[in-house]
Amino acid sequence: MQVLNLEPIDLAKYIDAPSDMHRIVRPSDLVDRVIERARRGLVGATLPWAKTNKVVRFPRNQITIWGGPMGSWKSSGLSQCAIGWAEQGERVCITSLEEPLDEYQFRQAQQMIARDEVNDDEVRRCAEALSADRMWFWDAEGEMTAERAVAMMRYCAKELGITQFVFDNVTNVVDPSNDNTSEQWRFMRSAHRLARDTGMHVHLVMHTRKDQGEYGDKPPRANDLRGSGSIPQMADNVLMFWRNIKKEDKVAEEGVSYELASEADLTIMVEKAKFTRFRGRIKLWNQRSAWQFVESGNDYAAPSSLLAA
Repeated sequence: MQVLNLEPIDLAKYIDAPSDMHRIVRPSDLVDRVIERARRGLVGATLPWAKTNKVVRFPRNQITIWGGPMGSWKSSGLSQCAIGWAEQGERVCITSLEEPLDEYQFRQAQQMIARDEVNDDEVRRCAEALSADRMWFWDAEGEMTAERAVAMMRYCAKELGITQFVFDNVTNVVDPSNDNTSEQWRFMRSAHRLARDTGMHVHLVMHTRKDQGEYGDKPPRANDLRGSGSIPQMADNVLMFWRNIKKEDKVAEEGVSYELASEADLTIMVEKAKFTRFRGRIKLWNQRSAWQFVESGNDYAAPSSLLAA
């Protein structure tokens, strides 16, 4: 995988967004664009699970928030999604500010091979498959401002043609406290403008105010995200992760029963999907030996299609 280092890149020319352009148009001026839009139907990158194809999509000019409590499998799930987008021909860039890149890439190798234990040759094979103009990492270290984060994303869109950018996570660049709502709003506005200007889809990972243990049976919702309430309002999609810890505890104590096997391990709450208008739950099962999530308790994880190329 290709790694981008922050220091050698001059971000100054990417910090300022393009000047605003204001035009007054008539409906007849837009008719060709409207007809083209109608013919396209539902567009955008999909999640790795076929049952979600009509539930939520990720077109190249939107912004999605991925939220959830700490330890709710956000990073693992999104890592699997990033591999899926690469399989679909998207150009993906990931910055993971809370996890070393070697750990992140090792998990992706496990997900691609669909096996917990992978050897050196398999790690190299996975890295080569993703490096073929499919995936990049932004190797960011040290303190980073929100302004520089947006500038780097703009650089990736303009200079590398990135179409799906994963930023994990926002609390590393923007203070989520209630006293900092103006900075949160400015960051979201800049990210939103970036997506519209460049045609890149921006994925932002965020934590909730409470850890999962305090929720019990109640999954987190969009208004549980840390920070300003305007954050989910400015996003096109909001997906919240809820890990079934009670099931894990019961399995550890009682073993796997039929009833427990039928319970999902992970539920993704689609709180907002602006262009599909879906709002509901996506239930997934964890194939621990493959580091993947699958559609049902009867499904099995499969190696990445990129490895067959």
